[in-house]
Amino acid sequence: MKTSIKTLIVALFCTLSLSAQAEAPGSVGLYTSSVFALRPVNKISEILNTFHEETPDKNIVLYIHGRGRHVDEEWQMIANLEKVHNVRVVMFHWPSWSSLLTRPVENAKASAKDLSVVLHGIKTYKEEHPEIFERKKITLLTHSMGHIVLREYTEKIYARDLNEVYGKPLFDNYISAAADTGLTDHKAWLSKIDFAAHRHVLMNNRDLMLIMSYLLDLKAKQPLLYKLGLGFGKIPSKRRAEFQDPEAIYIDLSKSLQTDHRYFESNKPIMKKLFTPMLNGEVFAPKDLTKARVKEEDNIFYVID
Repeated sequence: MKTSIKTLIVALFCTLSLSAQAEAPGSVGLYTSSVFALRPVNKISEILNTFHEETPDKNIVLYIHGRGRHVDEEWQMIANLEKVHNVRVVMFHWPSWSSLLTRPVENAKASAKDLSVVLHGIKTYKEEHPEIFERKKITLLTHSMGHIVLREYTEKIYARDLNEVYGKPLFDNYISAAADTGLTDHKAWLSKIDFAAHRHVLMNNRDLMLIMSYLLDLKAKQPLLYKLGLGFGKIPSKRRAEFQDPEAIYIDLSKSLQTDHRYFESNKPIMKKLFTPMLNGEVFAPKDLTKARVKEEDNIFYVID
């Protein structure tokens, strides 16, 4: 069994690793689509001001990426996000690679302090420019192991000081996509995200990258915590309320996706209909998903395409 798991992990991760071109920088910082250059986290206000000057009518997304060796792929992806969903994206970059068969958990946790600088920089900018945000919205998008950065921030740093900027939370929306963190213990940290008006958690039980990450945890003899991004399928329905954040909106895409990991990169029309409103600060509305069936169970929505 040990040999088969190791062989599977090596084969699949080698395919992913060989497909990229440039090494990710080892430091923490910010990227925008305009130039492939890492900027210090304390430049967030300058970036937001540039966004407003260049595209005053576009909403903003702060994106925390996941595990990866090649930051150029993420950088190219944020340009596509901007084009497809008509938003401006600033990406929080952290040292997201350690080795083929290890997960950079400690790197993610160590980056939480830098994330705090970014979040408070956004708060300061919003407080100084209230007229800009009478219409403009900001969404926080976290992908894969980027959740560990955010989780560390909420658990160890957050002082409940981002939940009221002129009477509103810092972010209009929070979107969790393919969370590479534990399912059964996520309620405690997710419920602390009171700095977003709405919380969305997107899941896919066929997500190949999360399945491989789960195998890495097993190989490392880590506690058995099924991945949040793989959904609630392993938990009996009568017990799910124990583990859910009652104020979050869970969206299960297992019947709409295949082995996808970056759901927002899918070229399926239904994914654009799903992500465009949410990335522009709107709460999830099943009616937006025309030609798809949405089954609702409490605060879990199953999208069947």
